[in-house]
Amino acid sequence: MIVSLGVAIVLETTELAAWQPRLKLVVGVGVTTATWLVVAFVTPPTTDETLDAFYRLVRPDGAGWRAVRSRVTGGEEIGDGSLPRGIAATAIGAMLIYACIFLTGFAPHGRTGPAAACTVVALVTGFLLYRVLAPVPAAER
Repeated sequence: MIVSLGVAIVLETTELAAWQPRLKLVVGVGVTTATWLVVAFVTPPTTDETLDAFYRLVRPDGAGWRAVRSRVTGGEEIGDGSLPRGIAATAIGAMLIYACIFLTGFAPHGRTGPAAACTVVALVTGFLLYRVLAPVPAAER
């Protein structure tokens, strides 16, 4: 974050400010990415205790957490192990939230057409979210 802020300040307050915005974006992303890669490989890895505590708190899913999950749960499988299901729930939930936000903007101003469309989207996405988050029976896992 500090490097990204520094790059942005340099690109906007020096003679580099005359560069095309797309060039400044590429340079900013490149320098920031190179910096975090160097930091990731130079600094020591996170301790197992920290990872275990994070796992107990958040319960992240996906294959990348398999070793931590096994260590924390003693090999017992918990959750449904469905990262795609979690991603779908996130996308559907975002659509539900935006539908509700726009609904609360359209309805008070008498824009009944857009308000009705947002209501339909909110109801459909709410139902879909309920279905996606419903517990998966053990026999189907």
